[in-house]
Amino acid sequence: MSAGPSPLADQQLVFRLGRQVFGVEAALLWETSSRVAFTEVPKTQGNLEGVTQMHGKIIPVLNLAAILGVKRRPPSGGFVAVKIPWPSELLAGFVVDEVVGFLRTAGGGARPAGADFPYARAWDGVVALLDMPKLVADQVNGGKDHV
Repeated sequence: MSAGPSPLADQQLVFRLGRQVFGVEAALLWETSSRVAFTEVPKTQGNLEGVTQMHGKIIPVLNLAAILGVKRRPPSGGFVAVKIPWPSELLAGFVVDEVVGFLRTAGGGARPAGADFPYARAWDGVVALLDMPKLVADQVNGGKDHV
């Protein structure tokens, strides 16, 4: 017996980062919360802000604003954690200015994103839909095992 399609299959979690609005596949969402404390890791390179623990797992906290080239004030509004399920589970979290809610993307209204917009897979005119599996793989796993 099939479980059927996920109720989140055609939805995006929408959040604001600086003056930009982004969406990630809701099916990848692991957790959202208001501010989460995280520990900075000394001598790290790249876009790792630190690590946090959720549900008994250590999660890297990425500086999503830096990865996407978004200018913003210090982090303030919320925390989003995603789970990328291939070939071994990758978890990552990032601080956002505001979690806006969910957006249904069925109907094909989004068009491909331009090459100048990093990690965007589509653009619907307001929301940049992110390729979160690629972003997380590149940042957490050095791009290894990415399909």
